[in-house]
Amino acid sequence: IEIFDPATKTVISSGIALGTPRLLHTATTLQNGDILIAGGFTNDKPNSFGFGMATSICEIIDTGNLSVKNVGQLANNEGVGGHSSTLLSNGLVFISGGSSDFF
Repeated sequence: IEIFDPATKTVISSGIALGTPRLLHTATTLQNGDILIAGGFTNDKPNSFGFGMATSICEIIDTGNLSVKNVGQLANNEGVGGHSSTLLSNGLVFISGGSSDFF
């Protein structure tokens, strides 16, 4: 996870990483400033760009203390990637679309 500083226009490492590395996931900023990371395709080739199975795992990035915690799975434990997510006015996150298979 990296942090962009708009004042200096630089990107720096946060020193933390997601528990499940992924591609084509969503990152939704919640009302409290934390970030929900949902779904995506796992990278089964860590030293190169590649797609593995879709994951249903959701994680929260706590922006206050720069930590990551697993907060559960998408409905029916079905993995999905390439989807969209929208923060609703009631604080829930609506996730739609995507696919369980990249190909």
